[in-house]
This record gives sequence, structure tokens and C-alpha cells, in this order.
Amino acid sequence: MGKGGRVRFVILIALIGLAATRTVLANGGVTQLERLLAGPYLLTVTTSPTPLRTGLADVSVLVERSDTQNILLDAQVTVAAEPIVGTTSAALYPATHDQAINKLLYAANVNLTQSGRWQFVVQVTGNLGDATAAFQADVAEPSVFDDQHLIPIAVGLVIALIVWWSLRLPRRGS
Repeated sequence: MGKGGRVRFVILIALIGLAATRTVLANGGVTQLERLLAGPYLLTVTTSPTPLRTGLADVSVLVERSDTQNILLDAQVTVAAEPIVGTTSAALYPATHDQAINKLLYAANVNLTQSGRWQFVVQVTGNLGDATAAFQADVAEPSVFDDQHLIPIAVGLVIALIVWWSLRLPRRGS
């Protein structure tokens, strides 16, 4: 394979590597509550990113009828979040289908302002009545490794080094 063929091969591998490392921000993550009976509903609540870190976090809620397990799409869902320790009071966030990638879920973008243990309260209001469910979760400080651009940058640097190295190799038979 000549120099041009090696370069094309390395570029192809680079494109595949960059596509594979692309971060997908989606609803889901860690299941905090799974089909918890809350009034007339079954509630499943997930949070992401994993682990939760200060900054914006996704809290997604699946609401089902407890008697039929049918998914309900016409409820009003809110998420209250507050740190267990500290002077910050609870903030209320609407959870909507518009904020969810999976339109069967209600999603809220919750601002976690400090690290530590947090209390989350999910409130559901619907035709069947009202329900509340709560859970606690730990929130960590942000990490440089959480940056969604770090992996593609690192892959790009490795690819650049491979291309540089492959261009410096002498051709066979020369």
C-alpha cells in the first residue's frame, strides 16, 4: 500500500473512531425508582448523567396506570430538587414530553447547584388523581473527564500522530 493508500486508510479509521465516540445525550441513565406504586400510578424515574454531577441533569419520568400498566401521556409532572445540606431551597422544574427524546417520558432539566446528597420529589397530577414519589441521590463535582468533547479530541490527537507516523515510514521496496 502506497503513502496515499495508507493516508486514506487512516482517515477512514479516524472517521469511524470519531463516529463511535460521539456522546449521545438521551433520556435514561440510572434508574432511581422502578415502577413504584404512587397513588393510582406506577412511576419509573431515571437520572443522567451517570454519575450525577453539578450542572444540568436530566430527570425522566415514565407514568403508567397502576391498574392496566398503560402509559399515560396527559399528566402534569414536576420535579422538585434540593440539596439535603445547605441553605438552597427546593427548585421546581416542569417535566414535559417536549424536553424528552423518548416521547413516552416526561423529562425535566434540573440544575444541580452543589455537590452532596440531594432530595428529589416527583409530583404527578392527572385524571386519576395526584401522586408523589421521592428519592435521594448523590451529586458529585464536575470532572474534566465529563467533557463530551474530550474523547473526540483525544481520538483526533491519536489519529494525527498515526497519520504523521505513517507518512514518515519508508515505502517497501524503496
